[in-house]
Parts: sequence; C-alpha cells; structure tokens
Amino acid sequence: MNVTEIEEIVGIVRRVEFWPEAARIILARRILQTLERPRTSQLPPVPRGPTAAEIAGWFKTDKPAPDDATVKGWIDQYRMEKYGK
Repeated sequence: MNVTEIEEIVGIVRRVEFWPEAARIILARRILQTLERPRTSQLPPVPRGPTAAEIAGWFKTDKPAPDDATVKGWIDQYRMEKYGK
C-alpha cells in the first residue's frame, strides 16, 4: 500500500467518523461484501510438484526389501568405517 492509498483511507475515515453508527455499519458491510464477490482476475493456481505416490514410484525397484540381518550388517560396517571398532 502506497502513501496515496493510505492518505485516501485516512480521508475516508475522517469523512465518515461522525456519521451515525447505523450508517457506518452499513458502509462497513458494503465494503466487506465487495470481498465476498468472486474475483474475475484471479491468478492461476501455482503449479505443484509431484505427488507422494509419484516420488515413491521413482524409488521403487524389483528387488525385495533387505532383511533385518542385512540392515544390521550395513550399520555395523558403517560404524567400523566411522569409529574403527
């Protein structure tokens, strides 16, 4: 919002601040109703990335999942390389 718009809003508020309460409520409702109307110039939706199912498909293989003993062996091997114990 630029300075001109802010000054315009301040001017409107000064103009209506002494109106009867009912008139100010009507004005406020009319302003809010302008927000409820569908906008014709909406921006197109932002394209999203791939779905979780698509990403899972990228990593799918024909091989069976490793068993617990194999995974434990990988962990032990990693620890040996890192800590040498």
